[in-house]
Amino acid sequence: MSKREKIIVVFMMLALIFGGFQFMGTSSDSLLTEKDQLMGELNQFIAKTVAQLNRNTDNVSDYILKTASLEWDHDPFLKTEAPVVSSVPEKGVPAGTDDRPLSYSGYLQAGNRQFAIINGYEYESGDAVEPQGYVVQEVTPEKVVLETMGKERIVLAIEE
Repeated sequence: MSKREKIIVVFMMLALIFGGFQFMGTSSDSLLTEKDQLMGELNQFIAKTVAQLNRNTDNVSDYILKTASLEWDHDPFLKTEAPVVSSVPEKGVPAGTDDRPLSYSGYLQAGNRQFAIINGYEYESGDAVEPQGYVVQEVTPEKVVLETMGKERIVLAIEE
């Protein structure tokens, strides 16, 4: 056996002896108590985090609703340099350019805000339905009440 092999064998024996002492020296009871203590700390952290989130839920929901309705300068998911062409008319189209009949196709509730999907756009109470000149008065899951300045009133039932 060469000198190098003897050194390797000695280090291997030392590692085995050290491992044996480490294995025999720790009791499973102390490992269990450490594990229980760590789980308790983790549960406390989770409880504090959930309590804080529950306190801030209204602020977070309001922030999400406010920022979701903002216009973006560019689409962050679009990876092309080609110009974006939209076939969908914009919400602020001048009156008289959209002759489609009004269609109430969906209802959305976010927090205490209720939205009606009319002709593919989201509206809530007080919003103007531009091309037709109506203002949304009431939104429910079953119907939407629209009114013009001349107090002409129409009720749209949801289309399923």
